[in-house]
Amino acid sequence: MSKNHPMMRRPFCCIRLSDFHTCGFRNGMEEEWLALFRRFPSVCDGVWFATCYGYPTLETHARCAEKIATIASRFRKEGIACSLQVSNTIGHGYALHLDNRGVTWDGPIVGPDGTKSTSCHCPLHPDFQAYVANFVHL
Repeated sequence: MSKNHPMMRRPFCCIRLSDFHTCGFRNGMEEEWLALFRRFPSVCDGVWFATCYGYPTLETHARCAEKIATIASRFRKEGIACSLQVSNTIGHGYALHLDNRGVTWDGPIVGPDGTKSTSCHCPLHPDFQAYVANFVHL
């Protein structure tokens, strides 16, 4: 494929690194990924960093964002495109076994028949909106 082909102007194949891979990176783990990218340059041309799963505190999100930014900077120097996948959206990210200490609101989404969701926050709740806006800003 020509370097001028439209598919070559943006990442064609991305690897998703979840919060376990980013926030849970042990020191030097990014070196292992960089070694893989150098050894097999066609394995991917982009990395998709996922934010923390669950609804942890904003302090936890800040620590994770700092790690992602550091790792992304190193990856970009190697020509790997980096993007962010927001894990906590409407209907995603909430599970009782995850860190949900950042939840300060009480308000599940309610269906048209009045059924309350046990796993989805109401997108109209102002505290939910503020939480999402704040962690995305980090």
